[in-house]
Amino acid sequence: EFKNPAQKDAIRVAVQIGILRHATLDREPTRPADKRINAATRAAIEAEMLALVKAKQPPSGRQPEAHAWMQRRGLEILAALGSVGVREEVNRAIDELIADHDASLTLRCTAASLLRHVSATGQQKPNLDPADVSLKLGALAVQACHGELDRIAADKKKEQEKLASA
Repeated sequence: EFKNPAQKDAIRVAVQIGILRHATLDREPTRPADKRINAATRAAIEAEMLALVKAKQPPSGRQPEAHAWMQRRGLEILAALGSVGVREEVNRAIDELIADHDASLTLRCTAASLLRHVSATGQQKPNLDPADVSLKLGALAVQACHGELDRIAADKKKEQEKLASA
């Protein structure tokens, strides 16, 4: 249903929540092998979520905020599948999102939080430059702080206007 072009976003969101639950359960060590997500299904889910995460513009009829929310769930699903830190294309998408000043702040922060899944000591070494990623994270923090300062200044201005008109 997630891939169905005629499906409503509300159903797609419900599907994402279900996929996230299944992917999370799938990583439990006590999960029997015959109950795990098979490789073909895992690859199909990963491809769909990666396409969603990389989509800069929402499809027709979807609000940008809803699109960013769905992208955040897509990132969480990729992490639950164990793709973050292992699959280079996923790592690249996360790195690009962190640096994308046009993406929503919450989406960028979600992407940044997934860096905890990247290990430089594992069997597969991610192709991420730590110095470059650090600079991008610093720029993200600065942008978040500026946004918060702007919000506080706007709130103060509204309060002063209320007091002046009273």
